[in-house]
Amino acid sequence: MKAPDRRFLVGAGLVVVCLALAGAAAVAQGWLPSRYGPKDQIGALNEVSANKVRQARALITRGRRADLGDIPGDPLDPSQGI
Repeated sequence: MKAPDRRFLVGAGLVVVCLALAGAAAVAQGWLPSRYGPKDQIGALNEVSANKVRQARALITRGRRADLGDIPGDPLDPSQGI
């Protein structure tokens, strides 16, 4: 088996350092640990209660919906043939 290329080792080392710095920044800014507990998987959705849903429903004035996943004319949309 061939020994890893020096450039690969330097790149891998930089990735490790960047990940460590990102983790330290997340802790320093209060992102981690999660205020919802270590096993939380839904994040801020924990804040959505039945009362909040009722309040949001009261704001609906027309029966129209918007597809937020499709932005007409988006140049980065893969279906537009980039």
